[in-house]
Amino acid sequence: MDYNQRISHISNWFKSDIIIRFNMPRDVDPKVSAMDVIEAINANLPSPISAEQIGNLLASITKEVSRSAKSRTLPTIKEFIDAARASTQSRQIATHSADSTSWRIDPLQIAIKRVTAGESICESWLHGAKRKQLLQHVSDDQLRKYDLYIAAHKQ
Repeated sequence: MDYNQRISHISNWFKSDIIIRFNMPRDVDPKVSAMDVIEAINANLPSPISAEQIGNLLASITKEVSRSAKSRTLPTIKEFIDAARASTQSRQIATHSADSTSWRIDPLQIAIKRVTAGESICESWLHGAKRKQLLQHVSDDQLRKYDLYIAAHKQ
């Protein structure tokens, strides 16, 4: 979602969920109060976010702010920010644990790219089973320069 889509989504949520629960503060323009809250929430949501995810986070923020409200006047911006951060952190834990099976660091692929680019690699890739594994993807000539470097520095 781009900035305008996010702001639109949060504005609709504010109109449908927050305004019906709370009174706007006196002596402050209601539009200014609303935009301050909307901008604060937007700034505290993760950047790549789908409409479904933002809907879930906003529902969580509504619950948190309603539960912690001390009156029927619109809570402070800080209370909305705290609720947004708490909701985001709890959702990130669930997201990371679900995504951990689909994404992982592959040390072999990193080593292959580093050898191909002529960059340094860990010495453990130059011996035993790891060397055999690496040799399935790079040539012996590419690894020979690492062997020479280690031999020169052991003397």
